[in-house]
Amino acid sequence: MAFSHSLTTTWICLAVAVPAAAQSRQAPTLTREHVHDTGFIANTHTTEEIVISFTVHAKDARWMRLYFDDVQLAGDVLAGTGSVLRVTSWLDGDVQTMNAIHVEQWRSSTAYFNGDMLQVEVIAQPGTGHNRVVTRAYDMGPAVSEQASQCGPTDDRLPSTDPRAARTLPSGCSSWMADDCGHCFFTAGHCTDGSGITVVQFNVPPSQPNGSIVNPPASDQYSVDASSMQTNGGQGAGNDWGYFGVFPNPNTGLTPFEAQGAAYGLIAPPPVGGGNEIRITGYGVDSGVRNKVQQTHVGPLVTNSGTTVRYVTDTEPANSGSVVIWEQMDMAVAIHGHGGCSTDGSGSNAGTSILHPGVQGALNAPTGVCLVGLSDVSAPSNLTAGTPTDVSVTVNGTTAPGSVLLHFRLSAGAFTQVAMTSVGGGVFAAQLPGVPCGGSIDYYYSADFQSCGLLTAPSGAPGSFFTAVVLNVIASDDLEAPSGWTAGVAGDNATTGVWERVNPIGTAAQPEDDHTPAPGTLCFVTGQQPAGGTVGSNDVDGGSTTLVSPTLDLTGTNDPRIGYWRWYSNDQNASIDDTFVVDITDDGSIWRNVEVVGPGGPGTSGGWIFHDFRVLDIPGMSLTNQVQVRFVASDLGSGSIVEAGVDDLGIVDATVCDGIGTAYCPAVVNSSGNAAEISATGSIAVADNDVTLATTGMPPGEFGYYLTSQTQGLVMQPGGSSGNLCLGGTIGRYIQDVQNTGVTGSFELVIDLTSLPLTPPV
Repeated sequence: MAFSHSLTTTWICLAVAVPAAAQSRQAPTLTREHVHDTGFIANTHTTEEIVISFTVHAKDARWMRLYFDDVQLAGDVLAGTGSVLRVTSWLDGDVQTMNAIHVEQWRSSTAYFNGDMLQVEVIAQPGTGHNRVVTRAYDMGPAVSEQASQCGPTDDRLPSTDPRAARTLPSGCSSWMADDCGHCFFTAGHCTDGSGITVVQFNVPPSQPNGSIVNPPASDQYSVDASSMQTNGGQGAGNDWGYFGVFPNPNTGLTPFEAQGAAYGLIAPPPVGGGNEIRITGYGVDSGVRNKVQQTHVGPLVTNSGTTVRYVTDTEPANSGSVVIWEQMDMAVAIHGHGGCSTDGSGSNAGTSILHPGVQGALNAPTGVCLVGLSDVSAPSNLTAGTPTDVSVTVNGTTAPGSVLLHFRLSAGAFTQVAMTSVGGGVFAAQLPGVPCGGSIDYYYSADFQSCGLLTAPSGAPGSFFTAVVLNVIASDDLEAPSGWTAGVAGDNATTGVWERVNPIGTAAQPEDDHTPAPGTLCFVTGQQPAGGTVGSNDVDGGSTTLVSPTLDLTGTNDPRIGYWRWYSNDQNASIDDTFVVDITDDGSIWRNVEVVGPGGPGTSGGWIFHDFRVLDIPGMSLTNQVQVRFVASDLGSGSIVEAGVDDLGIVDATVCDGIGTAYCPAVVNSSGNAAEISATGSIAVADNDVTLATTGMPPGEFGYYLTSQTQGLVMQPGGSSGNLCLGGTIGRYIQDVQNTGVTGSFELVIDLTSLPLTPPV
């Protein structure tokens, strides 16, 4: 279609008068109950076996999707022994395989399969335990025929194969993949209401001659991550958007971007005039084999006002959510959502601009799988002198090999970097080197992401960074043994879910494991979950339950901090109105608040979270020997599911160095950019024989050993060395072997004060 400028102006006037209608059309679907329980079945043989196999038949269905009430797969997915659920279409042999994690990601459902019969199987490893499958229902697609409509007298859409555009089910809308960091999807907000969007399909084949849709292979279908969904639900033309991500495909392990190889760039909508045109590519309804398969059309841009973009480009119902492309730039400018054209040639269709504040807000604050970058970052601020500290970071997204790095420095100057090691699940680990008594260390993390380039934690590094200082550990309690805690106090009125010290049985709200590293197993939780119970079987109900620590002696401390790991969940149902309260006292009579978690926001969805605080920051607190901390979990609202946990309480204090290892010799910057430092920890009494020497800030991968003398000295750069010799008189070497500084540029030595060092010339 071609329009002159004057005709375009006429279209603008007409568009204002014609109401825009939302353009979604859900795929015709019938839902049928289908209950089948296999019971518990284990593999008692010595090799991998199919232990469960049954058929689900939906007579006259053109396609099927199966739903489960329960799927229990034995074994350990991460260890490679987990059972696998396999679903196969009898019509075309398409297969979907899922482990226990995939089943959860697909929300106990399958992909869409062609045909009217599915084979369901469980493949189990020997000796891994019992498996069970309970089906609930299936969706089926009957034969349909839908009539098309469009702008102008003819439907000018043409078949296309743009790898960036997708079909979404069961909403019956379109969606498209953006080139943001997570390569997540946009659709119309009204498509996310009701049955919503649970599956995204690519490479959609032609429909049947009668218009019934044909599904692509399961390897081209992706389950939507509900936690990633952000939407305004659709509030009219120019105000109708949804943003979400999907899990990798369980068959291929690939994300949509990895499989499709392309995504739409985002750009502000163009100005009207100048020949700018709009292309719409999506999965609108049609007749016959073109029904709800990808088609595209180009038409003139009519107006760009506020957050509304209007155009005379052919669309149809089910085109809602399609990408609005600036044809000359081949970039996305809006989300198609509303029709306004008619076959008499009047009106225009409309979309929501990519500049909409809600759209921009979602892009700037992604959730779920759309969150790409560094998360769950270890940021210790307190260290033990001379002891390396384990740190970790979770990497969300695909990174260049070897690009996840820890950067640190023990004094002003350049940072030393070491590669972090993958420990599975996207988690990378490394160690901060030991820091001398009274010292500190600066550090940050970085990773080079395939989609976003170099990202750091904290952001802005190396200009910004984390800092940790050496503090003295006053006390620690891992709760593995009774230590004087009080579970339940006068005034508590919870009827279930009272505090108890157990090895917890996990649910969606309660932890499966305590926080203490193995072999630790015990912690306090609000009621042990009964084996085989539901998520709310023994949660907090009917009131409050209180956990109180033993008395903590803070007399003689300088500037103590108290830290603990907490677990809190209150978001497993619609009612989110309860809080988790932590208080402190210095005499048992007056309790002062430390923190309140909830009712919404961070820390209310489970997971072990560390919190520490400076005791003297709490108004009115004194450093007595009667300090206690209490934890109060409550269900005071409308009967919500509440679970809490506490583990690994500790107290640290500003370190007062006792003189062992005090620096007395000026250090010189070496090739690492740091000035190496020697420190020591242990008693000043020789009879205690508990001294450890530690050296940090050296070049990585170098060899060295300790020299000793009874006489202090200073020889500047002896023998041309770039360092200083800080000894005088007779010099000896400790008997222990030469050591290597490794990747951290540090090593340490536990010395035996009963074994004299060797003396020259040895």
